[in-house]
Amino acid sequence: MPNLQMHHLNRSRIEGLREEEYYLRLEPLSLKRKRLEELRSGDWLDLGEKLPLLEVARKGRRHARVYPMEEGVRIGEFAEEEFSEFPERKRILLEGRLAVLPSERVVPGERLRLPWEPTERIYLYAEGRLRAIATLIAYDGGYALEILERIDD
Repeated sequence: MPNLQMHHLNRSRIEGLREEEYYLRLEPLSLKRKRLEELRSGDWLDLGEKLPLLEVARKGRRHARVYPMEEGVRIGEFAEEEFSEFPERKRILLEGRLAVLPSERVVPGERLRLPWEPTERIYLYAEGRLRAIATLIAYDGGYALEILERIDD
């Protein structure tokens, strides 16, 4: 299947995500609400010097860390503690969704091979709505999300 078709299939799976489904995401970013509204194609969101963390989530809540491997990812131990994911006033959480994961494979230690590079297309959600499509880029000072497409309702 050509890469473009796989991206379209992945996007439709992410957009049709059911509450009980697990998905792979970047650790949510706290962003000023005004900055989110000003984002345009070609803009960068600087992530700093470290790669963003990967995690398994369901219903918008983190369940486990995910560790990149040479081919695919490995799921870490499930987290038992509660996570506070409420942003400060005037800020919003931006969630970078990468792929829907098969529930039967979401177990600690499981190795998952993804048929595409998940950071080529990152679907940025805020307040439950798709806001933009981005890609992860590396530059001299670290990493950034480059906005490929702005999604307006």
